[in-house]
Parts: sequence; C-alpha cells; structure tokens
Amino acid sequence: MNISTRTSTTAAHNNCQNTQIVNNSKLNLLVRPAQKMRWFFVFMMLATGAFVNNVFAQTNGIYESYAILSLNGGANAYYDMNAATGNPDFQGAALGNFAFAQSLVVKGGQNKTFKCSGGDITNGRLNWRVWKTSAGASGSFTIVSMGFISNDAGGCGGNQTWEGTAGATNVITGLLPGNYTLEVYSDADGVPGTTSSNNGGNNYKATFNVTAPNPVFLYEGVNTGGGTYYATVKDAFDAINLGTYTGVLNIRLYGNTTEAATAVLNASGSGGAVYSSLSINPDAGSAITVSGAITGRLIDLNGADNVTIDGLNTFGNSLTISNTATGASAAIRFIADATGNTIQKCTILGSASTLANGVIMFGLGNVTGNDGNNINNCNISAAGVNLPINCIYSLGSSAAIDNSGNTINANNISNFFSATLASRGLFLDATGNSTWTITNNRVFQSATRVYTTGNTHVCIQALVG
Repeated sequence: MNISTRTSTTAAHNNCQNTQIVNNSKLNLLVRPAQKMRWFFVFMMLATGAFVNNVFAQTNGIYESYAILSLNGGANAYYDMNAATGNPDFQGAALGNFAFAQSLVVKGGQNKTFKCSGGDITNGRLNWRVWKTSAGASGSFTIVSMGFISNDAGGCGGNQTWEGTAGATNVITGLLPGNYTLEVYSDADGVPGTTSSNNGGNNYKATFNVTAPNPVFLYEGVNTGGGTYYATVKDAFDAINLGTYTGVLNIRLYGNTTEAATAVLNASGSGGAVYSSLSINPDAGSAITVSGAITGRLIDLNGADNVTIDGLNTFGNSLTISNTATGASAAIRFIADATGNTIQKCTILGSASTLANGVIMFGLGNVTGNDGNNINNCNISAAGVNLPINCIYSLGSSAAIDNSGNTINANNISNFFSATLASRGLFLDATGNSTWTITNNRVFQSATRVYTTGNTHVCIQALVG
C-alpha cells in the first residue's frame, strides 16, 4: 500500500513532496536536517496507523452453522442454527416424544466460515449437552469435531465448509421420563482466534420429551433408573405388599392414573411387605391426577407407617387425589394403626355422602390407633358437583385405642354440605379421638348453599366421648 503526502504552504516544506509508506512499516523521508525531529513524530503516527485509513486487520468467523441430528435411526437431518434456509430452525424446536427404546443422536454439525486479510480457520466443533428443562441448565458439553470439506466461493476469497457427523451417543439412554432441553453451539479455532456461533451467548436450544411406558414408577432408594413402571397406584402398592421392592421406597408419578379398585398399602411386616418408608410425589413439571369412582376408599393406608404423599408444587408440578363416588367413600383413609404419615401440598377431593365418612377419613385402630399423622397445606374439597358431608372425619376404636396426636394445619377446607343432614369441615366423632392439633386452616363455601331440612352446619366439631 502506498500513501503520498504533498505540501507547499511554506518554503520549508518544498522538499517534502514524495513521502511514502510501504507495507505499513517502511518510511522514506527527504527532509532537511532541521526538520528530522518533526518528521520523526510524523513517522511514528503513520507507522502506528494514525493516518492510515485502508489497513485491514486479520479476521475470521462463522457465517452459517447447522446442527445435525438423527431421530429414531433416520437419515441425518440438518437444523439451522445461524442460518436461514429451508431446514427447520433448531432454536425453539420441539423434537418430539421418545420412548425408552427410541433414539435421538446428535450426529454433529456444519460450519460455513470466512477468513480475510491473513485470517485462518483450522478446525470446527459442535458442542452439545442435555438437561432437565424444569431444573435449569447444567452439565458439561460433549464435542463432535468437524473436518475440512471444501473451499467455497464468495466473501473475501477464504470461505470454507467444515463438517463432522461422527457423533453416536443416543441422548435418550439413561434419561427418566420428562421434558428435556438439548443445548448446542458451534465454534472454530484459527487466526486471529477462536470464533463461535452461539446465538449471542445464549446458545441454541430445542426440547424433547421422554415418555414413560406406564405412569407410576416404583423404585428403591436413590433413583438411578432402576425400578418398575406400573399402570396404577394399586399395582405399585400390590408390588410393595408382595415384597417385590423393600427398604426405602419411592413412587414417582409421571402421568395420570384411573384406579379401578382401592389401592391398599399394608403395614411393613404384614405378609411380604418390608419397607421403612415410602414417598409419593409427581415428577417435576407434571400436574398429576390420581382418580377413581370407588364406593369405598381410593387410597387405603392399612396400618402403613412413614408414608409421605407430597404434591410438591414446585417446577410446575402438583398432585390431585380424587374419588368421585358418593355413599360410604373416601379419597384417603388411615386405618389399623396407620402412624407417622404425612399428606401435604395436595388437592384431595371426594363426595362421601354418609355421616361417618369424609374426603379424608381416620378409621378404627387395632392396638394403638391411627396416631401422629399430619395433613398440611392441602386443598380438601368436593369432587365435582356432589358435595361431601364431611371433609375430614375421624372415629377411633375406644378411649384406649384412639386416634391421637394428629395434626391438621394450614389447609383450605371447603364445599362440604348436605341439604338434609348436618355437615362439617372437620368432624372428630365422640369415640376414640384425643390430642389433635388443628391450626391455621381456612374453612369456607365457594357458593351459596340451600337446605331443605334444618340442621347445624359446622366448620370444626370435636365431640367428647
């Protein structure tokens, strides 16, 4: 590059008309000795580019990028990352539902790159990771390398294509049911440095679902993918009662169930059942309903101890337990010395229409009574248009075998009523109840009620006997 300067404003500058810069580094000056210092500063400014407007820096970059996937063994499918083609966009894509036996393989990616003014590209990479959407981004990235494919026309003469499709990992393997995010970006090394296609630093994200073969997953201890998927809660309880699973047990609910018969959980030590605790909760992001129309009990804790049913209400999950049957019915019953159980953060619905029943029922004990149970932060109400007479009802065996030490705290108790019979939000009957703790509950009706027979309707009633 040559840059000439001309001056003729004073006689002192008459000999300075043919100054040149060659390759941004060499300056030939024809000056008088007295002007050397002044031109030294001019030289320094020119040499550092202060007067040069047409000097180009080395550059490189990725002007198009693609993720390459194979779904269920199909051909390689290209998804636009930083590109606008007829391919589907990767960002925001819903990749579909995958059963355990199916596959989603990140084969790799493609970069279309440029390099100018001595810049260079020396490789390429597609980086990916998978994480549970409800839990947020986590984990390290897996790399699929790209190799040189071709020199391409356009740009400043250095356009190229790089691609890699050697990825073989089925990302479905080992995942539990749920919604997942597949996050990707591409990058490349070169001169003057590493360049990336990363959606402005946010990376590119698509989602997919892993589906359970059945909605009720029973497993022991920490969930590492073992266990069995059952169609109903009853089926899982039956397996526990047979001793198929023992110790610290968990049930994760991945979908709704319709119970055709009562789900009975027997006491540990009864028959084949051997367990120290059981936790039941919905999967993250799942609003689950366990329902039935059973004249009787939907869930029956038959001497069962240390059972926790927790709707969690975090990351979009919830749990509803609903028995729509009228008559002598309940959604949950504690019976035969069921002790130390907790029901919390659930919606529990029922339509029991007899005096000695409720949406939640505490029944007769065998030796000690149904003691030390805790119901907290639940919504306890009617299942549909058929209102229960009692939301919570307890009748123990005797003063010696009584239901005692139970806690009812911070619940919403609503929509209990009978036009012809007395109704209660919480009713401790005359026999076999002592030392209950009932605090911070809201008891209400959500609509006007019309009676046909005069009766007393009570929020909370505890009889002495």
